[in-house]
Amino acid sequence: MKKTNTACCALAQLSGLDNDTPVEEIMSELLKLKEESAQEFIPGDTSGLGQKAIFVITTPSEENLENKLKVIGFKEIHQFERRNGYPEGLLKMYIINI
Repeated sequence: MKKTNTACCALAQLSGLDNDTPVEEIMSELLKLKEESAQEFIPGDTSGLGQKAIFVITTPSEENLENKLKVIGFKEIHQFERRNGYPEGLLKMYIINI
């Protein structure tokens, strides 16, 4: 599992998850990120710590992952088409505030 910072210092992407990722592993990573988010942010800090919102993008074949994210408390906020060259289907964006 990998956290990727975005241009918004309050938002990060969590990637490297799939249908086989255990709920406990996702929750453990979120707990770690929540602990990091409790640290005081210093403007100009580029450490990449402290995000309050985490998002995950799922593919059409990741129904099990989607169900796990929902159980944990992620909310689906957007759907969008895949890039040209990939099989048709919608990607889904899930987000959670920690």
